[in-house]
Amino acid sequence: MLIIRHNAALVQAEIIAFVGRITGLVLIISVFVTIATLIVLEPLLITPIMLLRKDLLNAGAAVLQNEAPPPFASLQTQRKDELGDVIAAFSQMYEQVSAAIAERKQAERALASLAEVGELSAMIVHEVRNPLTTVLMGLQSFQKMDLSAAPQLRLNLALEEADRLQRLLNEILHYTKCQTLNAIEIELNTLISEMLDTIQAMPAAQGRSIRFMPDSAPAIILGDKDKLKQVFINLIGNACEAVSEHEIITWSVQQTGKEISVKVHNGGEPIPADKIKQITKPFFTTKSTGNGLGLAIVKRIVEAHGGKLEITSNTLIGTVVEIKFLRLISQS
Repeated sequence: MLIIRHNAALVQAEIIAFVGRITGLVLIISVFVTIATLIVLEPLLITPIMLLRKDLLNAGAAVLQNEAPPPFASLQTQRKDELGDVIAAFSQMYEQVSAAIAERKQAERALASLAEVGELSAMIVHEVRNPLTTVLMGLQSFQKMDLSAAPQLRLNLALEEADRLQRLLNEILHYTKCQTLNAIEIELNTLISEMLDTIQAMPAAQGRSIRFMPDSAPAIILGDKDKLKQVFINLIGNACEAVSEHEIITWSVQQTGKEISVKVHNGGEPIPADKIKQITKPFFTTKSTGNGLGLAIVKRIVEAHGGKLEITSNTLIGTVVEIKFLRLISQS
């Protein structure tokens, strides 16, 4: 029987020292690797990401403040890897945000200018109308006098021009003022039927036949009755002036899906293609007489109703003016 005794106290101390050395070595290696990684990754990854973050924050602030953002700083980093693709994509978005803000500010400036022009026009119209009314009343008083042929001719011409100027001022006032709607539920078939006798009695409609074709179902929209009457009177008047006597003007109402279409068709001389887009602009007209504000006012009223005005004209069909409204869906 052999008994061996050994003192392990020194071995335990060696093991503890060995573990300490290994732990210290691991920590040193970890610190070295971390520092080396930061040194390598900082220019390759960390800096581009931080620049991209800054650019995105600038874009968000620019949208909130409606101000143009500073230049896109991330483009300073030229890369051909996945991060470079991300930076390029965000660069395009950044440019789109900048362009959208610039366009919006330009539109705001244009609207402000238009508002100023509208106010100025309304003021000028008001200031001119009052003395013009006095002049017109004075000219009308001369009609009671027994004048010779030459003075009577000059008086008639003066009265005609004064009356034309007064109509022009009224139309300018209608065009420049804001189209505030007194909107109610309107059934278009009924409204147009009620207007037929009045429209047929207009001077421009004399000798012309106006044929109305209503829709088979109620065509209900939300609109301003008086302003819609103004639209229809203008469109029918234009159509009547475009055709000869005894010709037919077709006026129809049709429903398709959520839209209601009101069409006015005449078979007169077509409008040249290069003038179709211009005839709704103020003071542009294809007539020998007229001021070019009628269709411009019509367009503004239609757009105030949330509708669209479309004009088609060619030698095959003549001219069709179509207004599209959103149909009011009954809640019952």
